[in-house]
Amino acid sequence: MAPVVLRYYHISNYQYFACFMEIKWAPNAFVRLTLPLMAGILTYLYWGETLPELLPFVGLLVVLFGVVQAWATRQREATATDAAGLLAVLAVYVAGAALTQQATESRAPDHLYRFGSGIEFYRGVVDDYTVVRPATYATTVRVSAVRVGGQWRPARGGIRVSVPREAAVTAPQYGDVWLVRGAPAPSKPP
Repeated sequence: MAPVVLRYYHISNYQYFACFMEIKWAPNAFVRLTLPLMAGILTYLYWGETLPELLPFVGLLVVLFGVVQAWATRQREATATDAAGLLAVLAVYVAGAALTQQATESRAPDHLYRFGSGIEFYRGVVDDYTVVRPATYATTVRVSAVRVGGQWRPARGGIRVSVPREAAVTAPQYGDVWLVRGAPAPSKPP
């Protein structure tokens, strides 16, 4: 448990005691690094569309941290080391947002979303198990190419599909390659 520090403050005519929790950061490296990483991930999840490409900023912050840390080791006061530590926390925060940005498939230049409604055909592979419902089969198709303007182009993306369950229609199987006419329709919100 962190020690409780009581401090006495005097502001103009008011006197009061303040109770602060003092957290020792040195033994809690997991907390010190995980909280900024999670904050960076959450930042991207909520405001990711408005953020620029973050990978160059991560590189810049890491290099800047190296320079500041090298300088801080030669200083006698602890504020220089504290500044380097805060810069490292900022670098981890930006790295969390940048890693989430890089892992988001829809940001890829060849994502299915980028082609819009100009898609004539798309080719995909069934890459998930098939859910059998009373009136439909539901599965996921991983897109590998699209045809736009008469030319096939590589593409990526996943599409959740529902196929009517009829006597003439067999259930989709894992690994089936599909050629579908038209652009996929966007999902309906709940």
